Amino acid sequence: MQETKGVLDNHVEYPGDIAIIKYDDKKTKPSELIAAIEKKTSYKATLYIEPREKDN
Repeated sequence: MQETKGVLDNHVEYPGDIAIIKYDDKKTKPSELIAAIEKKTSYKATLYIEPREKDN
């Protein structure tokens, strides 16, 4: 993924096959990253946005 436009950093967590990708949102968007993952690998990708904690 490092060669993908806009990707700043990435790693995969095992077990679970979860990819964590940091990217420049001025250079790419999640749909382009998902397409790149699915084109370059045999994996299907979906966007997961971690829930934010509510401020009290």
